[in-house]
Amino acid sequence: MKLKVKWLALGIALVGFAGWVAFEQLSSNGFPDGIVIANGRLEAVDIDIAAKTGGRLEDVFFSEGDFVTKDDVLARMDTTELMALRAEAAAQLRRAQISVETAQSLVEQRQAEFEAAQANVALHDADLDAAATRLERSERLAQTDTISQQTLDDDRASERRARAVLASAQASQAAAKVAIRSAEAMIVDAQAAVEAARASVTRIEAQIADATLVAPRDGRVQYRL
Repeated sequence: MKLKVKWLALGIALVGFAGWVAFEQLSSNGFPDGIVIANGRLEAVDIDIAAKTGGRLEDVFFSEGDFVTKDDVLARMDTTELMALRAEAAAQLRRAQISVETAQSLVEQRQAEFEAAQANVALHDADLDAAATRLERSERLAQTDTISQQTLDDDRASERRARAVLASAQASQAAAKVAIRSAEAMIVDAQAAVEAARASVTRIEAQIADATLVAPRDGRVQYRL
């Protein structure tokens, strides 16, 4: 019985030794120290690259299997129509800018007209004061028969004429003020047109930039559609 136990223990030891030897051989596999081998799986990340809008393809610079680096130009869409639209939008922008300049000049002109009307009002206001003073003096003198009735009538007519001229000048001044506000409103409209035209130019330029397809990172071209 003791002999069987000894032989069993020896067999277990031999099996353990053989397992250890096999493990060492598989672990080393002929590689130097510091090199580890293992089973695993590599997975590539697919990146689809396409234009944001449909159109005609102009150039393709890489083929399937080519390696590309980040920011390499892969393809370019035809931008002939977009370039024409940008030129049209740029012309509209310039036209709107000229409208702003014209409206600003018109405001300056209306302000000058208002100042002239204001000066005219002051002038006719002074004429009315003089006519009213003459009329008041004539009325006092007429009470003592110092002046003729004709002179009094003439002074009354002059006072009424001066009052009417002043009213006309004041109306012109009010109209000039309204014209200033109208010209200022034209500036606001023209500036809004400038902003709209500038936005159109920016949008079209963004579309032109999107028409050039670039590599977002290093990689290999798998396929082209």
